Amino acid sequence: MSADATPEAKPASRGGSVEKVLTILRMQGPCSQAVLARQTGLSKGTINNVVKKLLSESIVSLQQKNRKESLVILGVGLGYVATAEIHSEKIKATLFDFSSERRFDVSVALGFSTADSSSSPGVLVQALQRLCQEAGVDFKEVSCVSLAIQAPIDRATGSIVNWATSRLPAWKDIRLAEWFADQLGVPVIVDNDANLAALSEWTWGCGRGVEDFFYLFCSEGVGGAIILGGKIYRGGTGVAGEVGHMVLGDSGPVCFCGGRGCLHSLVSERAILAALDGSESPQDSLIGVIEAARHGDAACRRVLFEAGRSLGRAVANTARVIAPSVIAIGGTLSTADELLTDSLKSAPEILNVLSISSATKLHLAVVSDAVTLGCVAAALSHLTRGINAIPGWMRPVSSDEPIVIA
Repeated sequence: MSADATPEAKPASRGGSVEKVLTILRMQGPCSQAVLARQTGLSKGTINNVVKKLLSESIVSLQQKNRKESLVILGVGLGYVATAEIHSEKIKATLFDFSSERRFDVSVALGFSTADSSSSPGVLVQALQRLCQEAGVDFKEVSCVSLAIQAPIDRATGSIVNWATSRLPAWKDIRLAEWFADQLGVPVIVDNDANLAALSEWTWGCGRGVEDFFYLFCSEGVGGAIILGGKIYRGGTGVAGEVGHMVLGDSGPVCFCGGRGCLHSLVSERAILAALDGSESPQDSLIGVIEAARHGDAACRRVLFEAGRSLGRAVANTARVIAPSVIAIGGTLSTADELLTDSLKSAPEILNVLSISSATKLHLAVVSDAVTLGCVAAALSHLTRGINAIPGWMRPVSSDEPIVIA
C-alpha cells in the first residue's frame, strides 16, 4: 500500500529504508529478512536495524518459518480507526477497535434538501461521536478518520466536483477533509468510494503485488479507479478513472452528469431497475434482480446480460489506454458471477483487447465490504501501519482465491 493512498492528509514521514520495507510487506505479505534485502536492495544489516525499529513500535511481529529463519509480519500497532461511507441517501459509519478486535457500525439516513439539517455533514460528525460513545471510547483516542464519498473529489479544492453535487447538495463547496478535521480534532482522509474500494482490493485481494491495476466498481452507481506504479492515479483534476461517465452511445439515456449514454446510465442499479419497469418482473433492488435471474427469470437475466456487454466495452476501452496487469470488477453487480461475466467476456471489444494484451488478467473482486475496508487501508497507510490479511473480526475476504474471468 503506497503512502500516497489519498491526497487530503499528509502521511506520517519515515526514513526511506523503513518505507521501502513497509511497502514490500504491504504488497507481498510476510517476508523473511533475506527476501526483504533482495526486494529492497538494502543491506542485511540495514534490514535487521529496520526490523528491530518496527518491532519496537509494534508495527511488525516475527513468525518462525524454520529453525534458521523468521517471517516479518505486519501488525497494526494502534487503537482505533473510524470510517464512513457517504451515499446520497444514507451514511454508514464504522469504528474499528484494533486493541480489542471489535467493530461497531451505525447507519443514518440522509435528507436531501440543503435546508434540512439531516442532510448536512454535521450528521456524520454526530454518527461518529455516537459510535465512540457506544464503544466507550474518547474520540481523541481515534488515530484517524477515513471517509468515502459517493462522488468524485476535486483535487484542487478537496470538495465534491460541481457536476456531482446534485446528489449531496448540502455538502457543496465544503473542503471536506479540512472541515471534518476541524470538527473532529483528529486527522481526516477523504476520497472517492471507488478509489477506496480499489485500494482494498489492491491491498488484500486480486490486485495484490501488481503495480498497475484497474478496478471497476458497480453498485448503486458506477465508478472506476486506476493504480499505476503502486499509487492511486487521480490525474490533474482528481477524477481520473471515472469510467462511469464514459460515453458508450449517443442515443443512450441522459446521465445525472449531463452526458448521454454514459456507462452509469446503462448499468447502475437505477438503470437496471428502470430497464425492468415495463416487464412483468419489476424488482426493487439490484440484489433482487440478481436473485431472480439465478432462479431463471428471463427478464432479469436479459438485463444482466446487457449490463455485462456494456461493462465489457468500457473495460476494453480503458484497458487499451492503460494496459493494466489486472482488471477487477467489484461491487454488488459483480456478485451476479456468470450471469454477468458470460456476456462481459463475449463483448467483441473484450475479446479483441485480451487477444492483443494476453498478459492482462480479468477477475471478479474478492474483498467484501470493499469501500469500508479501503477506508481502513488508507488510514493505515497514512499512519504508516498495515496488516497483511483481513482478520475475521473486521470482515474477511469473500473467498480465498480470486475468480478468474479471462
